[in-house]
Amino acid sequence: MMPRGYYIGVLIVCGWASLGHADSWMNQALNASELLIEVETQSSTVAGESKSDLLVATLDWNTLIPVNESMSWHVGLLWEQDVREDDPLDRLYVNGIWHGLGWTVGRFYQPVGRFDSIFISDPLTMEMAEINQTSAMLDYTFDSCLIQVGLFRSSWNEVPADRNVDQSYAAITWMPIETTEVGAYWLSNLLESDGLADSGEALQGLNRDESAAGMGCFLHHSQGPVESHLECVGALTSVDAGSDTLPIALHAECSYAIQADLRLGVRYEESDDFYGSFSSGSWIEEFAAKRTSVVLMHESEQGWGFCIEAMWLDRSDTESDERIAMQLSQLF
Repeated sequence: MMPRGYYIGVLIVCGWASLGHADSWMNQALNASELLIEVETQSSTVAGESKSDLLVATLDWNTLIPVNESMSWHVGLLWEQDVREDDPLDRLYVNGIWHGLGWTVGRFYQPVGRFDSIFISDPLTMEMAEINQTSAMLDYTFDSCLIQVGLFRSSWNEVPADRNVDQSYAAITWMPIETTEVGAYWLSNLLESDGLADSGEALQGLNRDESAAGMGCFLHHSQGPVESHLECVGALTSVDAGSDTLPIALHAECSYAIQADLRLGVRYEESDDFYGSFSSGSWIEEFAAKRTSVVLMHESEQGWGFCIEAMWLDRSDTESDERIAMQLSQLF
């Protein structure tokens, strides 16, 4: 969680800047706000044992508060059962433009990966590389290219005051034509990502090599009713010299709009050396080596949607799992 001083500073800045404009800012914030609610049920077969669950998957609220033509505040709250119950502040940042150079400061999702998917489950690439930390970023656009570079605060130290802004990232996105987007990104330490941070802390506690740069690239293309996405991300060096572990993930997805409000999608994924945790000198909680999924998604003009997903998983130990998930969502 962010230090208390960060919240106090934000409140002081917001309060000072909004003097005399409270009504106007409040109206703008309410008009720009969105609330997403998702309820999900899941049934799976793991090693021959059936399991099912019903949970409120997502409660996501966000708004935009413009200060002037070149500066605005963004606030986002995210609550997920069993995942984000203690730290609902998901996004809190201010961005603007200064002489053609864009800047962003605060807590936000770093541009390390696109992770575009219509599926209920997150793609393996997102599980591996998504990162949401307090950061300072600069961006510059020329022609059809966007370049982003930034620094962010490490999340490993248990004492927030001792965490340093010493990690970095860079991303470039190129749109050669309106329907195609190509990108590449680099992260100074892949073990700082949300999915691998726990493993990084465990390795650090054992005085083992806990730093490994990561890199990824993606291709997104749309043509009429068809959208396709291809993405790959992985470590450039071993995340653990003691076991020569080199995590990598691949995500390929294609969807077709059967009707304006109905879309069918297929997805194929692979991963290698991708583990969710490190304990007692060993890597544990291995992600699936291969995943194949199909999804049918309906979105209405009134903001509600329904989605059903089926997934088949193959693990490196030759075991296979099956999962079926259904999700009902409403956007206000």
